[in-house]
Amino acid sequence: MSVKRTIDIHDANDEVLEMYKTERGMGYGTLVNGLIHTVCLRPEKVKLEMLSFIKQRLHLLYRQMDQADKFEAAQLMEEAQAYRDFAKYLNDGIDVDIDEANKEPIMERIPMMNSYIIVPDDWIILNREEAEQCEYALVVEVRQGKKTRQIPHFVFFHNLESSNQYDKTFCDMVNRKCVQAYPEFQEFIDWENDHPDMELKPDPDHPGQFLNAEDVLYGPQIGHFHVYVQGDRAYGNYEPPYGVRIVRTKED
Repeated sequence: MSVKRTIDIHDANDEVLEMYKTERGMGYGTLVNGLIHTVCLRPEKVKLEMLSFIKQRLHLLYRQMDQADKFEAAQLMEEAQAYRDFAKYLNDGIDVDIDEANKEPIMERIPMMNSYIIVPDDWIILNREEAEQCEYALVVEVRQGKKTRQIPHFVFFHNLESSNQYDKTFCDMVNRKCVQAYPEFQEFIDWENDHPDMELKPDPDHPGQFLNAEDVLYGPQIGHFHVYVQGDRAYGNYEPPYGVRIVRTKED
């Protein structure tokens, strides 16, 4: 079933319609219906993924504008506006929030063996040169209850299928790599060495309180986390932290 409508078309857009009709054999109705179906009626998952990508691009463009002179900044602004216009239609007519876009991390794609990993571009990659010989990766994250400073995340490539295989020798080796890349990491290792027992210890003089609650809750504990492989059924509908994931490009 179809409906006939009369609409006004700008001259420039009319030229595009004519070009698609004469050069590509695509009628007016086919083009308009295709655009509406593709942009306005896209699946929700596609919408969210594309909006995330556009926000990352806007974040990068606005960051570049801060460093650019006037002519380059004007060119970058034109590019950013094109992304915003496209995003508005994807987002059901609602403009993209610029503050929200600036919070969107810029992601980097690093080739691995039969796959690639997607990580924020400001994370520290410990062994990038080994990535294409590895099928798995881990993230090193330092927990700090009191956010006194920004501690970076680290990525290490390896061939261990599960975090259950991360023994002390392996984790110590990864930690040394972190120190090489970020010398301040040594203080977190020293703190853990000085606090080997992180079980809560009841205070015998004050029932319900603990002697070491401050250390357990706020101490800078080092964690080694296996990176999610996209499509792994064991995770169900899992949304990986920071969007970090490994995408397989070739099945074993």
